[in-house]
Amino acid sequence: MENNFGLVGKKLGHSFSKKYFEQKFKEEGLNDHKFNLYEMEELSKVKSIIREEHLKGLSITIPYKLEIMKYCDYLSEDVKEIGAVNCINIEKDGSLAGHNTDWLGFRESLQIEKLNLNKKALVCGTGGASRAIVYALKALGIEIIQASTSGRQGLLAYEDIDSEIINSFQLIINCTHLGTFPLVDDCIRLPYEYINENHYCYDLVYNPEETMFLNKSKAQGAYVQNGYSMLVHQAEAAWEIWNKE
Repeated sequence: MENNFGLVGKKLGHSFSKKYFEQKFKEEGLNDHKFNLYEMEELSKVKSIIREEHLKGLSITIPYKLEIMKYCDYLSEDVKEIGAVNCINIEKDGSLAGHNTDWLGFRESLQIEKLNLNKKALVCGTGGASRAIVYALKALGIEIIQASTSGRQGLLAYEDIDSEIINSFQLIINCTHLGTFPLVDDCIRLPYEYINENHYCYDLVYNPEETMFLNKSKAQGAYVQNGYSMLVHQAEAAWEIWNKE
């Protein structure tokens, strides 16, 4: 009997998950395990695909992490807080349990020992990706402020960030898609001249390995990290969920 898993999204040409899990299956001798990509223009057929493909677990990526929630029969407590699902376990009775492993991936990848000055983070971006990051930071007891282009109520506008503000944070996280291949020259609008060796700059983007945000921050002496480790940790957390008895 085959053990089928997969990834649901809109454009999956450069999928990390497929390569990662196929390599994992090979290394662990799981010859009856398969990981497939399911590109969908809309989610309405997701349940029929799960049945037809006899799937045991699904990863969910953009733009469906919010919409997939309505197809789930059960939501984990972290999903209820975050408001996004990136992992589905198909239970033995066929019901769909929605989980979020993005926040776990970020938590495990964050080198907390680097935060030796203060526990404050500037989270750049307000999209779906930022929800899991904010949840993880709060779980770690790290104070957060979110920044956006508009600076709407309760948020900081990029154009208002000055030397004093940027130096009140040690951790700066890019939760936007800016800088992702092929638009590698894009980056969040920060006063990079005020970033220094006390800063820890984290980019959820992992392709390219060093984004313009990380490149500019590194040039100022900051410690930098991309999102690859987060992806690995969230994938491993999903694997644990799929294999829980």
